[in-house]
Amino acid sequence: MRRANFSSIFLRALLPASACLALARPAAAVPLPPEAPKLSLEIESQFAQPNAASSRGFGAAFWAAYRFTDQLSVTGAVSTLVSKSGPFSSAGLGIRALIDTTPVIPFLDVQLVALGPEESTGYTLATRLGGGLDLPVAKGFALGLAVRTLTPFNGSASVSQGIEIALRFVLTPALIN
Repeated sequence: MRRANFSSIFLRALLPASACLALARPAAAVPLPPEAPKLSLEIESQFAQPNAASSRGFGAAFWAAYRFTDQLSVTGAVSTLVSKSGPFSSAGLGIRALIDTTPVIPFLDVQLVALGPEESTGYTLATRLGGGLDLPVAKGFALGLAVRTLTPFNGSASVSQGIEIALRFVLTPALIN
């Protein structure tokens, strides 16, 4: 089994994160309006295939995003999926750049993700890079779709190994006001 060293992990995570930040840099200068919700909670129904066909499965994910500016957020996610090769889970931290806000909300995500067990996924550490669209349907609620790739740092997996497709339900505190 191949182990990734710290510099390899850092560089492979830095490149996608830099691209996301470069797109969001102009947005970072715009402060978040005081009435805008800073926190959003996202529930996802996911289809994922982190490695071979036997790892293909369905499951659920819970995401939280905290907005620093009107277009730049920090994200955290946990998910559990069931596949032929057994259940597996993931946890990740990263950033999100919102590209526009009307009438749909396109976004780019980059995260550093820990997956397990390695017997099911083929690796334990990866970069999750993706994008999607959210469509606001009511105050404080949006429906969305996201597509992401998983690029492993360790294990026996190839360069761009996995994929995730998610149906998103996005809730903000404005929903209860």
